[in-house]
Amino acid sequence: MTTLNNVLESLDNNKKLSEEIKDNFKELIINLSEKLPTIDLSVLKENLETLSYDQTSSYVTGEPINYDRKTNKLVLVSNELKKDYDAKYLLMMDIIEMAANRGKENEELFTGINKGIASGLATALVGNEGVELYYDESACADIIDSLTKYSLIDAYFQGNYQPIIDELTKNNFNPEKLKNILEEVNYNLTYRHQIDFSKRKDGK
Repeated sequence: MTTLNNVLESLDNNKKLSEEIKDNFKELIINLSEKLPTIDLSVLKENLETLSYDQTSSYVTGEPINYDRKTNKLVLVSNELKKDYDAKYLLMMDIIEMAANRGKENEELFTGINKGIASGLATALVGNEGVELYYDESACADIIDSLTKYSLIDAYFQGNYQPIIDELTKNNFNPEKLKNILEEVNYNLTYRHQIDFSKRKDGK
């Protein structure tokens, strides 16, 4: 079993991260572990061992802080964070995403829901005094969670939404309808970020 100390040790041993970044991460990781003591920390430990970090003054996505799971890299747009965002909330979101397992099955379909769950958890853990980037996705995640007895948060961290799909299907919720809803959530997320990216890239 991976302990909090194991996670913090992996963070300390990562030479790619500055001491300032490590200190910010430590506070949030301890917060996450204390308030969600049942989650498996092994995925977070593994990702922190090789996590890299870059800071830029221009957007690469529609987000001021962006964690890329495929490259295990965190990119911060420094000048944007000084505006209308809550950096602690955004970093907590990224740590939550680093801690979540990702199974290949249904991964893309639940992209928007994953963002919604991470955002909702981050807000519950540290609050958010800035822009709410994922209100729609969080609301949709809450609706799905209310329709099933199986924990959506457990499904998120385990990277396995099949029990959710199975229970909804058993309760006569059309699986094609669920798929259409999730695809619409993903489309809205992508479209909204493209618009936001274009506006900020143009300095609007």
